[in-house]
Amino acid sequence: VSLTVRDFSGDILLGTFLLSMDAVLDTLSVSTASDTIVGNGDATITLDTAETPYIEASVTGSVLTQDSLSSSETLRNYSSAQTFDGNLVPAIYTLNASGTLESSQLPGDVVYSTETTFQGNEGEYPSTGVLLITGDNSSARLVAVDATNVRIDIDNDGDGTLDETIDLTWAELEGG
Repeated sequence: VSLTVRDFSGDILLGTFLLSMDAVLDTLSVSTASDTIVGNGDATITLDTAETPYIEASVTGSVLTQDSLSSSETLRNYSSAQTFDGNLVPAIYTLNASGTLESSQLPGDVVYSTETTFQGNEGEYPSTGVLLITGDNSSARLVAVDATNVRIDIDNDGDGTLDETIDLTWAELEGG
């Protein structure tokens, strides 16, 4: 793993700074008793606490790969950006994400993107936001109904018509 600082300003001791760096993974290996996972790829990581308690963080990159004995996954053209505004009571966070996932365990690529920014209060699930996931001639749209409930709209055959709706709580979606 190599890290190269692209930009730095501010005071790290005061916790008010802007840090941007490039990360490159070149055959990063993690071994267990039964498998070895090898990672390769790139990322640009940015953390901006200059206006703390307002914080911005993001990770973007062109490719990350993970290979093991059982599978191979590649994340391409990915991006994730978060904010946290501690100036507000309650504090509010946001989240946006996008990318393309290729996996030896899936029949085709999976593309995901935030259509509407996820937003919520600190310590709660998001109360607004929409994530669209498409792949293998189908799609699922994850819709934040409120801080307790989420809806998944499914188009099974890619014809643009909603075929199924699943209503869950965020805790149920998370598996809790």
